[in-house]
Amino acid sequence: MSSVGKSASSKSSSKSITPGRTKALPINLRFRQDTPGRILIEARKRYASYLVDGDPLEDWHRTDLHGKITASLKPGDWLCHLREANGLTQEELGRQLGKVSGSRISDWEGNRRAVSKAMAKKLSSIFGVSPDRFI
Repeated sequence: MSSVGKSASSKSSSKSITPGRTKALPINLRFRQDTPGRILIEARKRYASYLVDGDPLEDWHRTDLHGKITASLKPGDWLCHLREANGLTQEELGRQLGKVSGSRISDWEGNRRAVSKAMAKKLSSIFGVSPDRFI
């Protein structure tokens, strides 16, 4: 006999679907340092149910961890991090500085060579930080 056109015997399902409630995982919100306060307040209001706790937002630059990290960074480390954060290669940065070789940038980043005051000023204007970071 052919089973075409005939329905198979159907079983009744004894499974029942019970609506459950799951706890939503907290979301991780990150904001730039120059984010206006009104946006931070609005984000906290809008996503309050997702936040882990009601602690006020902390200024990263005032935390102990920030202080420890910045104290341990040498001028070459700063240069490397800033260059990478801006998506520049050593050669591209060298061109922006005016005919500085990639190997010279590498020496600065490896703390094998000191950055001159004139170059520190140029670097500070490119990255928008104090020249003291590079000296």
